[in-house]
Amino acid sequence: MATSYFWQRISASASSSQKWEGGSTRSAVRGVLGKAKLWMAVDAITIFVSAIIATLLREHLSLMGGARGFWHGTLIHGRSVGVIPFFLCFYALSLIVVSRHLNLYSPTHIYNILQEQRLNVQACLTSGLLLTGTLYLFRAEDISRSIVLVTVGLVTLF
Repeated sequence: MATSYFWQRISASASSSQKWEGGSTRSAVRGVLGKAKLWMAVDAITIFVSAIIATLLREHLSLMGGARGFWHGTLIHGRSVGVIPFFLCFYALSLIVVSRHLNLYSPTHIYNILQEQRLNVQACLTSGLLLTGTLYLFRAEDISRSIVLVTVGLVTLF
């Protein structure tokens, strides 16, 4: 059974390599890279939206009240405004690196939807652990851990 599957994959890759010789390899590779970059951007946007939702839920604010508090610098107490986007960018970068390491952005065929969901949860939680470790090393006690946990939870859910 495994041998026949192996030979089916070999014959499929040989026949597809003959189709690729027609000059469409560059456009196909560009299309795959474009999709990967799109998913990376979607992951980063998801992180920022989740952090906004978590902060608004924690502070019991509306969207306009949260924007006003962020604009005046009173939304997050104790830290400069530049440190918070640094941690969010670090979390986004670590999620992208871990997801890429787990081949979630590649066009490989994952045979089970549950396996793909497990890999996504693993990537989100691993990146969340890296974020909490970084917060510990930077001694960022004034950043609410509930906001961090809700953000990681929302990113995992989305």
